[in-house]
Amino acid sequence: MRRILLLCLLSVSWNAVAAARSAGLVVQVSGKVFFMRGEKQVAVKNKDIIEESDVLRTEKNGRLTLQFTSGLICQAAGDTTLEIKRLLQLTRGKSVRLSVRGNLALHAEGDYADLTIDTPTAVASVRGTELIVEATDEQAAVLVNSGTVDVSNAKGKFRTAVKAGNKAICTDDAVRTEILDRYEKQKFAIIERFMKFREAQLERVIEERLKLKEKVEQQKTQDRERLEKVKNLE
Repeated sequence: MRRILLLCLLSVSWNAVAAARSAGLVVQVSGKVFFMRGEKQVAVKNKDIIEESDVLRTEKNGRLTLQFTSGLICQAAGDTTLEIKRLLQLTRGKSVRLSVRGNLALHAEGDYADLTIDTPTAVASVRGTELIVEATDEQAAVLVNSGTVDVSNAKGKFRTAVKAGNKAICTDDAVRTEILDRYEKQKFAIIERFMKFREAQLERVIEERLKLKEKVEQQKTQDRERLEKVKNLE
């Protein structure tokens, strides 16, 4: 009985350590970019905190650069919807899952247990550091600049490993690979440009922003309580 109890306690402790939540920060935003919260659109601002389950959308003239404590930095181009499906810090590495419809460029550093990008027609499991995903409802293109990315269709079929200097074009029915042409290689210059926005003291900035957010919520709660007391006195 003691052994079973000890194993349960160790399991709870391990899970608490192994599944710590990660977070991200908006390090650059231009044009019209929104958080999608229910049926409401809330404008995204520089230094906003990004957390698991957030959904963001850029309009045609919008551009958004995010940096995560996992070591990932990415930029969403115009007309892109990005969902943060999973942000975890595991004992065996980071676990990140994003869903994108539109165009997303990524640079990943650090030790990942898994880094997965979902699109309407493809699933990309990243083992590289730089890639661009261009996704519509009918087709996804995964361009790889370094490392290797495993790409399959949305149902997990037609899996192929895409090496640096190549791309995968994925539909519901097939995945084919091609060599990047000169124009496609030039697209990766965007990563060098948005890396300049990287926040050097990311974790400290996020901690400060979270504390500020907590204070604001506490103040709102206090204001509601005062208002309720006034109503009761009337």
